Amino acid sequence: MPVALAPAAELAPILDYLRAGGGAPPPAQPVVDPRGSQYHLASGLSFVRGTLFGDGRLDMCKQAVGPAHVGELADAVRRCPAVRHVLLGNNLACGGAAGTDGARSLAALMRPPPAGGSAGNVADGTGGQDGGSVATTAAAAPPPLPPPAIETWYLAGNCIDAAAFGVVVDALVGPPANTVARALWLKRNPLAPGCGAALGRLLHAPTAVKLLDLSGTGLLDAELKVAAAALTGCPGSAPTALRPCMALRHLYLDATGLTVAGVRCLAAILATGRLSLASLSLSQNPLADAGIGALAGAAPHLPTLKRLNVGATGMTGAGMEVLTAALSAHCPRLRFLNAGWYKSSTFLRAPPNALGAAGAAALAALLTTHPALQAVDVSRAPAVRVGLAVPDVTALVAALGPHQSLVGIVDRHDPVARRRLAQPRRVVHIDSIYRT
Repeated sequence: MPVALAPAAELAPILDYLRAGGGAPPPAQPVVDPRGSQYHLASGLSFVRGTLFGDGRLDMCKQAVGPAHVGELADAVRRCPAVRHVLLGNNLACGGAAGTDGARSLAALMRPPPAGGSAGNVADGTGGQDGGSVATTAAAAPPPLPPPAIETWYLAGNCIDAAAFGVVVDALVGPPANTVARALWLKRNPLAPGCGAALGRLLHAPTAVKLLDLSGTGLLDAELKVAAAALTGCPGSAPTALRPCMALRHLYLDATGLTVAGVRCLAAILATGRLSLASLSLSQNPLADAGIGALAGAAPHLPTLKRLNVGATGMTGAGMEVLTAALSAHCPRLRFLNAGWYKSSTFLRAPPNALGAAGAAALAALLTTHPALQAVDVSRAPAVRVGLAVPDVTALVAALGPHQSLVGIVDRHDPVARRRLAQPRRVVHIDSIYRT
């Protein structure tokens, strides 16, 4: 369905406010939403289009900014130091023939000023050698405004293709590298084909990005293979004093079409020793037991893992047995395991898990013996969706400790605590009043 882009007059109020330097609203207070999420929505300034919150979130999600106005928005944001989190989800900002223009506007906000760069432009002229010299200095241009310290870039659904992605990556990678951005959400952008090399550059560069969301970007095995080759095949891929471990801690690869081949590429990246993931999400990919086995084989490189999502991956009880054994042996910090199902799985044709009695027994053993595990999720739909019969669910409930939850069946964590288990704390920075 065609989207009517926002008229300039409706965007003008918030753009004018940002251009004037803004002024942050009072700090927002956390509130608990009955849907089970924690939102920081109590204090903010709402305009005809868009809202600025006291914690620095500029919420422009679903405001139909489009490619015609993204440049104006970026210019306005540059003048408002209160902005820390740019939420531009579902705005088609890089759509159409001028898609890379939108990406360049965003990249200009991401790109740090050159190290030691001059603020002005000076032209010097020298006269004759007899002492009669003339120096002409052009009027110094006003120094360019430094980019604001934006930590979060929520750019889901903006028609960012491989070329536009390359522009964004170049801005983050530098030189100089962006050391402020912490989260890059790119879900539902058509990054592929052709994004693998840029992804490899992003993973190899010394940026500060801790969270990278590539869900629903059409990555496929082929692009991850290119990224892995770019990372593992370049000099200095292993951590050294000059090239330490990557900052990346949270990686979302849901619904990217990955198979066992893609998991092996991911395992190769993990094997460099430069990645210390706390969150890994691979749901709604046709991994099957072979892919789960490849993931289990990479578990020795995931000692810091706290969250793992393998929902709707076509795993059977045999795959769960292999996975839980690996998690027990190599992932002592694991707190949350999702092996469930999603409503969108049918639309995406993602294969449901079929855990059966063997899978239930493996999960029960993990719940009983793992020192840190607090919640297991098999309940995004009725348990039959993941192949669990009533006796299987009963066995899982019996295995629960007093501090553990079987999400949706026995909940011993309130919605806020459950969200903190399932997602990194940084997820609150993308809470929006315009999308659910």
